[in-house]
Amino acid sequence: MKFENSVEEVMVLHRRVLFCIVAAISIAAITGCGMAGSRGSMSLDNLAYPVSMSPFLYGPRGESVEKGKDLAVVGKFEYVKYHWGILYSAVALSGTGDIGEAINAEIARLHGDGMVNLTVTAKNGFLNSIPIFNLLPIWPGFTRLEVEGDIVKLSGVNRHAGQ
Repeated sequence: MKFENSVEEVMVLHRRVLFCIVAAISIAAITGCGMAGSRGSMSLDNLAYPVSMSPFLYGPRGESVEKGKDLAVVGKFEYVKYHWGILYSAVALSGTGDIGEAINAEIARLHGDGMVNLTVTAKNGFLNSIPIFNLLPIWPGFTRLEVEGDIVKLSGVNRHAGQ
């Protein structure tokens, strides 16, 4: 009889330990997952200059011109925009942004002919990863978008080749 009670006690203890382990893992998983976020979009609709994500552009006759050979770098374009959201990113607070005008202004300021090596990087905001708070639907989340590129000018030889 004493042996049966010991087995039952051990089984109850094992269940409690298992429950505590499962509960601890569940809480860690829930609080460790960032549920906050953001949503937004960016466009290049109003570009007045050629822009490429590669190190190439097309010259006056439609030929491929390359950075370092036919294109000289005259400056660097850097732009940062934050997209905010709430309700687990279902509600966007930032809207749509067109960065074409900012690119146009910087190319014109540097007397460039276009941009190469355009990159867009999205980085998770620190508010998205705060435990417990990011479970709240009203907790704001954000994404940092970084846009970079090399502003270039055609070399003298190729600049007038199509004229």
